[in-house]
Amino acid sequence: MGKALDNPVRPFVAVLGGAKVSDKIGVINNLLEKADTIIIGGGMAYTFKKAQGFEIGKSLLEADRIDYAKDMIAKAEAKGVKFLLPVDNYCAAEFSADAEPVLVEGNIPENLMGMDIGPKTQEMFAAAVKGAGTIVWNGPMGVFEFDKFAVGTKAMAQALADSGAITIVGGGDSAAAVEKLGLDEERAQSFSEAVDTMNEKLRESMQLVADEIASAKAMTPELGVRLMGDLSTSLAETYDAIGACAGEDRRDQVSELQLFDFIDPSVAEPLIAVQDKVDPNSFGGSR
Repeated sequence: MGKALDNPVRPFVAVLGGAKVSDKIGVINNLLEKADTIIIGGGMAYTFKKAQGFEIGKSLLEADRIDYAKDMIAKAEAKGVKFLLPVDNYCAAEFSADAEPVLVEGNIPENLMGMDIGPKTQEMFAAAVKGAGTIVWNGPMGVFEFDKFAVGTKAMAQALADSGAITIVGGGDSAAAVEKLGLDEERAQSFSEAVDTMNEKLRESMQLVADEIASAKAMTPELGVRLMGDLSTSLAETYDAIGACAGEDRRDQVSELQLFDFIDPSVAEPLIAVQDKVDPNSFGGSR
């Protein structure tokens, strides 16, 4: 993805979805420096809506990311980047495939949770990608594993298909791996989830280590060993998960994948953030 975005054909539109703002911190920061328009959907959108002062009911919320969301909205405005959030949502009283969709505009009642983007939002997002030169799409617009709440994600996919833009979905490496393994839609989604889980675990591990580095003001050999151990464990678990979703007939192909290529660069941000607080001589460790 990085190589494709060094010099994108403009207008450059980024479409971000998924559950958590924290999973996309590095991505959003990076895209604000490059994109002309950023579209936010999925569960992460509700933290941004809360930051704008809207009521979001029982929707997914990362309360510790509200200030970050406010900062990103302000940064986008200052840079002249269009930052689009849902204006209506399909909601439900419970997180269930059988839940009845309720269309809500504006504030979400306290007894409901957002599950998918509504028709006005679908139209707004489709208009935003129309005429784009380059589009990056990472993450669903709603709880697409439930058929009743997959409408927004399908509409977004159709809008991208109709746009005629250079489109990158989930990153080139992921797409290539899915193609190489010959995965159907369900297995391709399992593959993406396994990679996302790996990155989330690595990010959490690096944040814990970064906190200890900041406290000790040194990168000790013990912390270095722990980082490598966490990395090895996450990679091993991901190989197992991908192997399971690919099936026994594709396990040889799974073993050929280079999972290092799928590590999101943003997982290293916690370490980069404490770099200036560390004694450079400490990285050599002791023998």
